Amino acid sequence: MTEEKLYTVSLPYPGRDKKQIWVYVPSHTDGEKFPTVYMTDGQNLFDEDSTPYGSWKVADAVKNEMKNSSSGAVIVGIDNSGKMRENELTPKSIGKMMTENEKFAAEMSDEMYGNLIKLNKVFYKTFNAPEAEIFDDFLVNTVMPYVEENFPVISDKNSRAVCGSSMGGLFAFYEAVAHSDIFSFSGVFSPAFLLFKESEILGWLMGKMTDDMPYLYVYTGGGDILEEIICKTTESTYDMITECGYPYDRSSIVILPENKHNEAAWCEIYPDFLHTFLSKCK
Repeated sequence: MTEEKLYTVSLPYPGRDKKQIWVYVPSHTDGEKFPTVYMTDGQNLFDEDSTPYGSWKVADAVKNEMKNSSSGAVIVGIDNSGKMRENELTPKSIGKMMTENEKFAAEMSDEMYGNLIKLNKVFYKTFNAPEAEIFDDFLVNTVMPYVEENFPVISDKNSRAVCGSSMGGLFAFYEAVAHSDIFSFSGVFSPAFLLFKESEILGWLMGKMTDDMPYLYVYTGGGDILEEIICKTTESTYDMITECGYPYDRSSIVILPENKHNEAAWCEIYPDFLHTFLSKCK
């Protein structure tokens, strides 16, 4: 029996020197292999004391799942800390981003829309050079080959998921849909759909539809101003996705209205996401 271990690796990142990744491998027997969950914001996933926000406690989620269902997973977290995070995780190819003077298509109260405008004055100024396509290339062509060569993982679409929150939730949606031949599952937590008009998201999505789309596990809260707006735009976008012909049996949405936009909320929902993904792997 090989004991669980968290590995830290630095890999070359386009246009920069290196980017750190963390790879959690649960305890396993010789020859045993696992599905893989590739996650954004690796700096917030494992160590409760590494950031001021707390962690998702993903290793605990894996251990509990193995205890309850005998199914485990290798978790790969990619660092997105620092000033480049927002641009790193924002896909330029989805379309034109909204400005602070444009209103998302979802019905909003005047108060909610006013709060969105207030957020825009700070929020949108950081999204000045979207480059998620570069991060996508790093994940698919550097991280995945390294992980599949060096760790006990199953190398097929059915056993690969991508997951993230906020900007990472937007990226997880983008990544899984853009690579429906690579990923079978996506954890779309508190996604920042509010950055784009629904028409832009719909146009991009329709150009990516195949006969074998990934499962979208969508989650949102609603317990603070930002999460309330994200909840409204996520519900509206989810309805649009299902109405436009996305397979009805390949998506679900979980709404916990009291939950805020923070790691504690994502830590709470993560075990259900993990269980759902691993159940479908079987």
